[in-house]
Amino acid sequence: MTRQKSLKKKVITSFYWLTGVTWLGQIFSWALTLIVIRLLTPDDYGLFAMATVLTGFLTILSELGLGAAIIQKNEIAEDELRKIFGCVIVLDFFLCGAVWGTAPLVANFFAEPRVIPVMRLLCFNFILISFYLLPQSLLQRDLNYKRISVIDLIATVCSSAVTLLLAWKNYGAFALVWGIVCIHLVKAVIYNFDKSLRYCPAFSLRGIRSMLRFGGYISFSRVIWYFYSQADVVIVGRVFGKGQLGVYSIALQLVSIPLTKIGSIAHQIGLPAFSQIQDNLSAVQKNFLKIVKVSSLLSFPLYLGAASVVDVVLPALLGDKWIESIVFIQILCLVMPLRFISTFFTPVVSAVGRPDIHAGNMIIAIIIMPVAFLVGSRWGPLGLCLAWIVAFPIFFLISAGRVLKVLQLPLRVFLKEFYLPAGASVGMAISIFWMKNTGIMELPPLLSIIILCCSGVAVYSTAVLAIDREVVSEMKLLFSAK
Repeated sequence: MTRQKSLKKKVITSFYWLTGVTWLGQIFSWALTLIVIRLLTPDDYGLFAMATVLTGFLTILSELGLGAAIIQKNEIAEDELRKIFGCVIVLDFFLCGAVWGTAPLVANFFAEPRVIPVMRLLCFNFILISFYLLPQSLLQRDLNYKRISVIDLIATVCSSAVTLLLAWKNYGAFALVWGIVCIHLVKAVIYNFDKSLRYCPAFSLRGIRSMLRFGGYISFSRVIWYFYSQADVVIVGRVFGKGQLGVYSIALQLVSIPLTKIGSIAHQIGLPAFSQIQDNLSAVQKNFLKIVKVSSLLSFPLYLGAASVVDVVLPALLGDKWIESIVFIQILCLVMPLRFISTFFTPVVSAVGRPDIHAGNMIIAIIIMPVAFLVGSRWGPLGLCLAWIVAFPIFFLISAGRVLKVLQLPLRVFLKEFYLPAGASVGMAISIFWMKNTGIMELPPLLSIIILCCSGVAVYSTAVLAIDREVVSEMKLLFSAK
């Protein structure tokens, strides 16, 4: 078996394990989450969002990008791993203390004293993360996603159960907090069962400075990404209060489910997979375009379809108290396919040794997106949603151009991969809106949802196959492990 065929088999096997088990966990998790959303209030979600503005930011610094450095490096010695472990332990204990001490300042910023105990509980996650980073990164490096996905499933199930129990017991925002703590606690315990993945820490930076530089670019990119991605949350919380923040954050959370889950899978598999072919540019080009095509075929119909039926689905699932989120979700869905596709930029440029490209893209984002949010905030949370669909496509084209230059790919070749999915999805959305005016809405809600979704899938599939009959065979070949 050739090296590329062996790599393809490992990647596809990893994809099936990670995707299958992840979605199994998410089906369970979101079944319980829908119940939790009914039990909690917008104020609870707003309080949680305020507390995680700082802790979420510091979480991306909790390993200094050293996990990615472990995955990307061709060969790594035990001594280097021990020093990385020691570095991460020192950093995460420091971050834990920093969050504990700054909690009152965050509470004053939001004029919400209840933020303090929430943040002080969340700060212990940093200590837990330091104890499973190394074994998790080593398994990712070897594309051993069978074990990773099973561990993630156990952590997700435990977290969801804890959150539901505490929400039912009227713990409010603390139900969400303990759910997050539970995820990290379970991972810290299970990842360290395997003695071959455990190392004693060594407190020295000698010999790992090149990895720290690589990780520095990764961390810098994550920091900038966090600032631009949280700018809208900060503006809503500061200007409009926790009630409006809760409504907006639920809309953002719901539309981000596929992005965060599949995007996470893409990065987890993409970085080690592309790293193993980093010296073969033509192979990188070919596989990158395949990924763009598949992600386009999935994301455009998913999000435009969601925008078309959310006004029927959301009240049936979550009740009337979240109806205000509907228009936010519909607007945000319009830009999500581009955000979905852009998640693949990071692993490919990092794998070929150019994390500076992603860092530069994030600098561009921090210039464009917060300015758009500030302008949009004049029209409330709705204005921030509109800012997403105006500003993000501009950022997308600029960042895509920078990535494609490194890969030596023309922009027209890249854009060609999602013309068909985008056009077919628009036709699907139009057909759904037309059907909603033909008496379908007079049927019971569940039956209406089923008819609308099935008709949308039929229209999209017919349109794609009518124009590109080879797409089915291409998808079969791509997802075959042979």
